[in-house]
Amino acid sequence: MKAKLTFKDIKDYVVIVIGALVAAFGVAVFLKPYGLIPGGISGISLIINELTGLPVSLTLIPANIVIFLLGFKYLGTSTGTRSILGMLVYSFGLDFFIKAFPHQLTSDVILAILYAGAIQGFAYAMIYSSGGSTGGTDILALIANKYFDIPIGKFQLAFNTALATVNGIIFRSADKVLLTIFAFFVSSYSLDVALTGIHSTKTLLIISDHVEEISTFIMKEMRRGVTFIPIIGGYTGKKRIMIMTTVRKTQVPRVKRMIHNLDPEAFMMIFEPSEVWGHGFRVPETKK
Repeated sequence: MKAKLTFKDIKDYVVIVIGALVAAFGVAVFLKPYGLIPGGISGISLIINELTGLPVSLTLIPANIVIFLLGFKYLGTSTGTRSILGMLVYSFGLDFFIKAFPHQLTSDVILAILYAGAIQGFAYAMIYSSGGSTGGTDILALIANKYFDIPIGKFQLAFNTALATVNGIIFRSADKVLLTIFAFFVSSYSLDVALTGIHSTKTLLIISDHVEEISTFIMKEMRRGVTFIPIIGGYTGKKRIMIMTTVRKTQVPRVKRMIHNLDPEAFMMIFEPSEVWGHGFRVPETKK
């Protein structure tokens, strides 16, 4: 029995197409003119294009076949279908934009890398959020993320660093290695920001004898929730209450000042969660 195509499916396909075109634009316009490459299979295809003049799609599409089989097996038919769509649009989009924009749009290579990295990061976030990819190592990254909880951006960064080194060796340019790796960092950071949210948050764990005053300040002045966690000191054996709260990054200095003024002996740990969902932060989208 064939599954019906829903409005959400159509919306996802449209987002994937737009995201793939935007990603292709970023690579073709801001990286290719400088002899720099994106990561994954498309990076390999661009190296071949530079050496032989063969269209990118001629090598990129066949190279993705085996990896797509893995996508169908481990990510499901829906993800595989959407990834095929993303890969085809991205592949032909690269060829189109390379011909349409053969010259540099900016004379500053650093600016070009920043443009390319930011564009790619947010474009790929659109694609991944809609359940697709552009093929190649994107699928491997999604598999690694699903089964091993490896961040997508970090997986790609490791793979692509090796590819950048190979590119530099082939064209005998140490500058290209460093510039390409820099572009990967920008793209990876943009991707993670787009996927996890721009609003940075911090989680605080606070141990103090002034639990009531601190928690009241956080709830009333910061308008953030607190959680009380019973703990026992390993050295003293004393039972105490630890406060846990999550606040905006911009609120941290005010909380620190208040705690220091109230209790200079307070113990506080501050760390950055990868994502925060819930009231006051990000609210999960309800599936219909």
